[in-house]
Amino acid sequence: MKNMKKVISSAFNAYFKNPQFLLVFVLEYLILSLFVFNSFIKFPNLYYEYAFLIFSGAILLLINSFFLSIFIGGSYLALKSKFSFKESFKFYRFTLGNFVLLLILTLGFAIRFYASSYAGYFADLKFSNLPFPSYYVSLFIFFIINLALIFLTFQNFYLTLKKEKIFYSVRKSFITVKKNYFTILLILVVYLALDFLISQIPYLYIGEIIRYVIVYPLLVLILTSLFENVQKT
Repeated sequence: MKNMKKVISSAFNAYFKNPQFLLVFVLEYLILSLFVFNSFIKFPNLYYEYAFLIFSGAILLLINSFFLSIFIGGSYLALKSKFSFKESFKFYRFTLGNFVLLLILTLGFAIRFYASSYAGYFADLKFSNLPFPSYYVSLFIFFIINLALIFLTFQNFYLTLKKEKIFYSVRKSFITVKKNYFTILLILVVYLALDFLISQIPYLYIGEIIRYVIVYPLLVLILTSLFENVQKT
């Protein structure tokens, strides 16, 4: 993409000129840190345990949906040099829509997990004379589904910034990503590489601080800057 340098420079300028934007990410981290379900709860049977896991997962997904709306709206304002807490938190009204879109993404992750797991299992079961370990099949399926999930990158941006309906947000994300696939893939690969390096830090809280103060804000700003840029082309 020709304007990638402009996209990245705009994101970094917004990052350094709007330090208050980082506080939104810190707020989410603090809330999620406090919102820890008691893992020592005794359940009378597995049905209650599954119900609790579904309920707690839904609550956490709802919290993430709320903050994702704020992150995307806030990053848009920061790029326009108009960031304020009051204005950014007005984007909370897209929480339910983003909740549905995150459910779709979560379903994609579930499909990725089960498809890759069972692919390796069946490869080992049906083709015992494979010239390579069966887990290579799992890794291949895992990789392919990840490449497909990239097409959902901009679904939340269309819903939050363009006020599109859920179906059209997904559809337009596919169309936009298709035209900028390798640019987005590169951004996500760099992000995953950084996240892996951070995970190697022996002190958990230091790694989390780096994620929420540096990596996550910059990732959202870069994707928002890219999203706005491709809308003009």
